[in-house]
Amino acid sequence: MKNVWISFCCVTFFAVAFIAFLRGKPVGAQERGPASASGLNSSVPLSREMEFALERKKSNLEVKEREISLQQKKLQEESDDLNKKITALEGMLKEKEAFEKERARLSGEEFQKIVKTYEKMPAKKAADVIAAMDDKIAMDILRQLKDKSMAAILAAMPADRAMTLTSALAGRVPASTGK
Repeated sequence: MKNVWISFCCVTFFAVAFIAFLRGKPVGAQERGPASASGLNSSVPLSREMEFALERKKSNLEVKEREISLQQKKLQEESDDLNKKITALEGMLKEKEAFEKERARLSGEEFQKIVKTYEKMPAKKAADVIAAMDDKIAMDILRQLKDKSMAAILAAMPADRAMTLTSALAGRVPASTGK
């Protein structure tokens, strides 16, 4: 708004100086008269057209100032809305993290229940089920079993499946069986 006011003052000054130049009189050569319609105390009387043009410029500047003020208010409102949404999203993110921690805790507890179930099963039945599982899941279960239970289950499994799982648990590739 300050820039708008400065522009208005500059335009007005140059208009008055230009008129004085055209009349061949320096600015301030005449006595100052009453304020003109443009709101300026000018040493040079302005023509009706110049006064009207200056008033129109002043009016346009006031309109622009109001538009800028409205845009600034709108931007501030949008900024406030965005800050509220960011705060809400951060809250949701914290809730999600807490939920995931609880889910991991529960799934860990549930996994331990499954491991205990296999320890309580007869070795042959547990071996049949674990042998049919995906390697990763089977290894996760076997790692959690007590040594005695794991030994009994591996002994009850078909030899090639027991060898694959044992090698995977040891982190090694099974040796060729020569077949």
